Amino acid sequence: MQSLKQIEGKEEGAIVEIVQPISLERAKTAFAKFEEFKKDLLGENDSVKIGDKVYLKKSAWRKWALVCSVSDEIISEKRVPETAKDAEGNFTWYFTVRAFHAQSGRQSIGVASASFKEKSKWAHEEHDIRALAHTRAKSRGIADLIGGGELSAEEIEPEENPGEKVSAAKKVGAKVAEQEKSEDAFSAEYYLDRLQWYTAENGKNRPWKAGDKWGWCSATIGFGNPGVLEYAKPVVDAAQDDPRGFVEVGSEEVSYDKDKGRLFRVKKGASIPTL
Repeated sequence: MQSLKQIEGKEEGAIVEIVQPISLERAKTAFAKFEEFKKDLLGENDSVKIGDKVYLKKSAWRKWALVCSVSDEIISEKRVPETAKDAEGNFTWYFTVRAFHAQSGRQSIGVASASFKEKSKWAHEEHDIRALAHTRAKSRGIADLIGGGELSAEEIEPEENPGEKVSAAKKVGAKVAEQEKSEDAFSAEYYLDRLQWYTAENGKNRPWKAGDKWGWCSATIGFGNPGVLEYAKPVVDAAQDDPRGFVEVGSEEVSYDKDKGRLFRVKKGASIPTL
């Protein structure tokens, strides 16, 4: 596999082949097997109907992972605040989980969160909220890896009384949007330090280091190629999804300049110099 430096070193205008697509027939067969799995191997307790749509529960995704020989590992977990509750009486657990298929080398990162205020009552709040965040991240990673790409039941609503499921459907859009905004910032924080950052000093570029007021990194693959780097994509997506045009990560604001193909990080209140 070529390194990033090898790819960026290619002459301007070169086309970099990102992936070799499988045949359409193989793709159709793979997705048909997924639909067959949902129909024939899942029991009534493996899914839940919210409104007019059926969502798979964690037991379904675990079965599918077993069938496909998919493994997973926790990459990071974080509680905000670290102890007790914040000024609004809330706390949130964030998880990053990697799902991977050893035989093919494919992998997918699932990032998710769960917070105290999602429910009016928890049986064991600390354990239950942490476990829910882990479940969501793990299910996301598995779903993205196998091509299911659909939300799990736990994404929509924590376990409530069955009679509340229909009313829960009306909250889906707002709840998912709120979760994704929070998770975007956490995902951006996770990937930020996995990119090669630079800043300028005395008219020359040098590697960025903690404490610098601003920095930039290349977010695209090669020259003349619009493909976004794997580690840059979550940060780019988070910045573009925010109506302000940037995502807050700790004490910094991270934005994406599509024309330059670069990500920029600046201390809050600072400005990006003209390059």
